[in-house]
Amino acid sequence: SPDNLRLVTNRENSQNRDKHRAGKLVGACFNKKRDKWEAKIRLNGKQYHLCYRDTELEAHEAYLKAFALIQWYPTELHHLITGEDLRAAVQAKTTMSLKKLKIMLDKRIQLCYNQASV
Repeated sequence: SPDNLRLVTNRENSQNRDKHRAGKLVGACFNKKRDKWEAKIRLNGKQYHLCYRDTELEAHEAYLKAFALIQWYPTELHHLITGEDLRAAVQAKTTMSLKKLKIMLDKRIQLCYNQASV
């Protein structure tokens, strides 16, 4: 019944697919050429390479840092997030350094909007 439905994004909906839930961790895939786990994320229809890690869990954790950065912003601002921003989020060692990255990104977004309104 409609009472048990909730509004979700396409991304959230696709995370419920069988292929997505096949026991693999989100954002991690094995790269045979490098013999490493690769962290990837998709944003605005483009796939971004984040890093290579030794384990699937480490690659997944890298993905989660980049995903956290994306989640801080509404969808209409996602086009202002760059691959460099996402990779910087992966390199963040602490929550505090991730928040500092967000502050820098906030300033850049504000600058973009100030220039657009002139």
